[in-house]
Amino acid sequence: MAKKIMFPQEEWAFDLYAAIEKRERMLNALIKELSERVNAAPAGMLHSKRHGKGFQYYRRMRADDTNGVYLAKKDMKLIRELAQKEYDAQLLSEIMTEHGLLLEYLHRVERDSMRRSIDLVRPGLQPLVRPVIQTDEEFVREWLSFEYTGKSFPPDAAPLFTKKNEQVRSKSEILIANTLADLGIPYRYECPLQLPNRLIYPDFTALNVRLRKVVYIEHFGMMLDPDYCEHALNKISSYEEAGIFPGRDLLFLHETPLRPLDLRLTTTLFKSFLL
Repeated sequence: MAKKIMFPQEEWAFDLYAAIEKRERMLNALIKELSERVNAAPAGMLHSKRHGKGFQYYRRMRADDTNGVYLAKKDMKLIRELAQKEYDAQLLSEIMTEHGLLLEYLHRVERDSMRRSIDLVRPGLQPLVRPVIQTDEEFVREWLSFEYTGKSFPPDAAPLFTKKNEQVRSKSEILIANTLADLGIPYRYECPLQLPNRLIYPDFTALNVRLRKVVYIEHFGMMLDPDYCEHALNKISSYEEAGIFPGRDLLFLHETPLRPLDLRLTTTLFKSFLL
């Protein structure tokens, strides 16, 4: 059996093709903008000569013009436009070179070629091969197979269950769990997470399958309670001290009696960070 290549699946999941596509689109737009600016700029080139502690500027209309026409301070607008033109032209040349290389990559390399390479193996041999990159289905199945012991429930806990028949602690958590399930986002409920300074139980540990990235979700449902609020802030600080930061690795949901959980906004948030 082939040995497993020691790179995390999360690193293999980085979509270089998509990143190059995005940069190619950005460079293409910039090429158009710079080309228009260079074409609209005043004719000629700017030449500078050091003069005392400053510079004198001359406008050259031809490449073989060694002197050019002197530009005085009153011509500062023209001086700046010619300087900008030179910068734009130099940048345009560099960008066009990179843009050409990116287009060649996109032309030569197929999207997800490494992930799909297993499909090129004869069907009878596929079960015998260990792919470098797991399929999304295999990765999710392995991620969900992780066994853990969550926090226990008190004997008098309300019987609140999700679509997946998981017991949770509030009606809002039912909505959160069901929204994740409806969107097809794998998650674990109250899976323990060992931080450097304490053990915590994130309300939800969700998986962005496309990026193969874990994102923690905390639902703060009683923010008007001073003790609860203090506990929530301590938990947030523990995340941050461990390098787990809001808006990147951590999502917050919150509510008060006067501001219930906004399910529409929650759904948008999940779509933005987890799909």
